[in-house]
Amino acid sequence: MFAIGKSNVHLVLHEFIHVINVVFKNQIKWPKGEDLLKVTIGFKNLFGLQYLYGAINVMQIHIQNPKGKFVGNYYW
Repeated sequence: MFAIGKSNVHLVLHEFIHVINVVFKNQIKWPKGEDLLKVTIGFKNLFGLQYLYGAINVMQIHIQNPKGKFVGNYYW
């Protein structure tokens, strides 16, 4: 749809997640152990989504494109 290869999307997604983990390391806590299992089962039961370990809600993230311009405000 956007003429972007799957491998590029994969790389950008992993880089984005890494940056979020670094920048927000004190605000975002990923579930571990038994909590991880509970969260995963909860998302599957509620929404039918497998392999979902968490969600960010009511958080504004400014995303800058490679040219240095803001693409806008995103609310998740």
